[in-house]
Amino acid sequence: MTIIDLIKQEHDEMADLFDHLVVLARDTRRNEEAARIAARLVAVVRIHAHAEEHVVYEALRTMSSQLKTFALAGPHQHEVLDTTLDKLLSRRPGDDEYPVIVRVARDLFEMHARDEEEGEVLPLMLEVFSAEDLTSLAADMAAEEARIRPRILRLVGMPARAA
Repeated sequence: MTIIDLIKQEHDEMADLFDHLVVLARDTRRNEEAARIAARLVAVVRIHAHAEEHVVYEALRTMSSQLKTFALAGPHQHEVLDTTLDKLLSRRPGDDEYPVIVRVARDLFEMHARDEEEGEVLPLMLEVFSAEDLTSLAADMAAEEARIRPRILRLVGMPARAA
């Protein structure tokens, strides 16, 4: 598996969780399930973002100006999404603002992950990295995710086996 495959696979998982949460956020009878999915989503996003910043963005900082610029901007985009996701953990599903927060978080995710990363950055990475480098980056990112997963799950209040 290459880093391109890994990132797209994780983005797909996040998109599925967002899709599920959008439906749950509109159904006040399913508040408990919405809270569980929100916690899982937050954990998955935080694990991915942390590992991506420490592995992929570090590698991109040494590349062309466009990739370097994205590597410098990406953590700030993650921070904005993370701040919005925090609201999902601090607000109760059923709150009038909850579906709006879900929608805003989803829009931020789509802009960063789908439009910029998948639409611009990953194709450029295919051009500048060797197949071996792309595979090595995937292994490094997976190792970093495994290393930080228990800590992030604790922070969002999930058992280690949940994500």
